[in-house]
Amino acid sequence: MAQGDLSAELQDLRPGFEKLRTDFNRMLQAVAATITKIKEAGGNVEGGAGDLSNKAEQLAGARLLAGKDAVS
Repeated sequence: MAQGDLSAELQDLRPGFEKLRTDFNRMLQAVAATITKIKEAGGNVEGGAGDLSNKAEQLAGARLLAGKDAVS
Protein backbone atom coordinates (compact mmCIF):
# COMPACT_ATOMS: atom_id res chain seq x y z
CA MET A 1 0.00 0.00 0.00
CA ALA A 2 2.90 2.36 0.64
CA GLN A 3 3.64 2.31 -3.10
CA GLY A 4 0.05 3.18 -3.99
CA ASP A 5 -1.36 -0.33 -4.52
CA LEU A 6 -4.81 -0.16 -2.95
CA SER A 7 -5.90 -3.58 -4.17
CA ALA A 8 -4.42 -5.38 -1.16
CA GLU A 9 -6.73 -6.61 1.54
CA LEU A 10 -6.25 -8.01 5.01
CA GLN A 11 -6.86 -11.72 4.98
CA ASP A 12 -6.78 -13.80 8.13
CA LEU A 13 -6.28 -12.15 11.48
CA ARG A 14 -6.42 -13.55 14.97
CA PRO A 15 -9.80 -14.42 16.39
CA GLY A 16 -11.58 -11.32 17.63
CA PHE A 17 -10.21 -9.10 14.87
CA GLU A 18 -12.74 -9.98 12.16
CA LYS A 19 -14.58 -6.64 12.47
CA LEU A 20 -11.28 -4.78 12.19
CA ARG A 21 -10.38 -6.77 9.06
CA THR A 22 -13.78 -6.18 7.48
CA ASP A 23 -13.84 -2.46 8.32
CA PHE A 24 -10.28 -1.96 7.06
CA ASN A 25 -10.99 -3.71 3.77
CA ARG A 26 -14.18 -1.67 3.26
CA MET A 27 -12.31 1.55 4.02
CA LEU A 28 -9.58 0.62 1.55
CA GLN A 29 -12.18 -0.08 -1.16
CA ALA A 30 -13.86 3.27 -0.47
CA VAL A 31 -10.54 5.13 -0.69
CA ALA A 32 -9.68 3.37 -3.96
CA ALA A 33 -13.12 4.26 -5.40
CA THR A 34 -12.71 7.89 -4.33
CA ILE A 35 -9.28 8.14 -5.94
CA THR A 36 -10.68 6.68 -9.15
CA LYS A 37 -13.43 9.33 -9.17
CA ILE A 38 -10.88 12.08 -8.57
CA LYS A 39 -8.75 10.83 -11.47
CA GLU A 40 -11.81 10.75 -13.74
CA ALA A 41 -12.78 14.28 -12.70
CA GLY A 42 -9.24 15.45 -13.38
CA GLY A 43 -9.43 13.98 -16.86
CA ASN A 44 -12.71 15.77 -17.46
CA VAL A 45 -11.23 19.08 -16.30
CA GLU A 46 -8.20 18.57 -18.54
CA GLY A 47 -10.43 17.81 -21.53
CA GLY A 48 -12.59 20.83 -20.83
CA ALA A 49 -9.55 23.06 -20.53
CA GLY A 50 -8.28 21.80 -23.89
CA ASP A 51 -11.63 22.53 -25.50
CA LEU A 52 -11.69 26.00 -23.98
CA SER A 53 -8.17 26.68 -25.22
CA ASN A 54 -9.09 25.60 -28.76
CA LYS A 55 -12.17 27.81 -28.76
CA ALA A 56 -10.14 30.78 -27.50
CA GLU A 57 -7.61 30.28 -30.30
CA GLN A 58 -10.41 30.07 -32.87
CA LEU A 59 -12.00 33.22 -31.50
CA ALA A 60 -8.67 35.06 -31.52
CA GLY A 61 -8.07 34.00 -35.11
CA ALA A 62 -11.54 35.10 -36.17
CA ARG A 63 -11.11 38.50 -34.48
CA LEU A 64 -7.72 38.92 -36.14
CA LEU A 65 -9.26 38.18 -39.57
CA ALA A 66 -12.17 40.51 -38.87
CA GLY A 67 -9.73 43.27 -37.97
CA LYS A 68 -7.76 42.77 -41.20
CA ASP A 69 -10.97 42.90 -43.23
CA ALA A 70 -11.94 46.17 -41.58
CA VAL A 71 -8.58 47.75 -42.47
CA SER A 72 -8.62 46.56 -46.09
